[in-house]
Amino acid sequence: MTWWAAVLGFVGALAGSWGGQLIASKREDRRWLRERDREDVRHAREIEVFNKRLFHDSLADWRSERVLAYQEFLDSFDDWWRSSAILGRTIFPGLAEGVSLPEVEVDDLYSQYNRLQAATNRLEIIGSRVINDEIEKIVGEAMRITSTVVKMERLRADGAEVDAVKVGNVLAQLATARGRIKDLARADVLVDQRDIDSQSNS
Repeated sequence: MTWWAAVLGFVGALAGSWGGQLIASKREDRRWLRERDREDVRHAREIEVFNKRLFHDSLADWRSERVLAYQEFLDSFDDWWRSSAILGRTIFPGLAEGVSLPEVEVDDLYSQYNRLQAATNRLEIIGSRVINDEIEKIVGEAMRITSTVVKMERLRADGAEVDAVKVGNVLAQLATARGRIKDLARADVLVDQRDIDSQSNS
């Protein structure tokens, strides 16, 4: 009787210990799964925040590059336009009477046209299609005006009379086109916050 009681006690203790370990193991497994699920959710949120930040930073960098490219184009256009107006001896808008204009050489005009073309080449890569279509027209006209102004200057050097009215009219039209480019560029680099949010959530 004592012997059986001892055996039963030992088996009971062993079963109790084994059962307790099994229950504890199951509880630990459930706790580990809950923690893993929480970690997965936290990791997914971190990835989402990182992607949003990356998208926002990339968008900001891209916008900054476009701003610089548009500014370079407008600056180079202004320099070319001013030199064309001076060298072509057309009416210079806003010029007070008696104010002397800087001297411009033919080489200056060619150099400024080349700078304008270089600014255009950069915009072909990062500019919007609408703006590039407008710029293509302007630069094509600028090439024609550059050639015309240089011929006018050579004729003047030979003592010939030259009519600058047509060149002045074209330059006035190009100044208007420049205003359109500026407005389009402003619209292009201003991004609505809703566009960012919709892109981030897609």
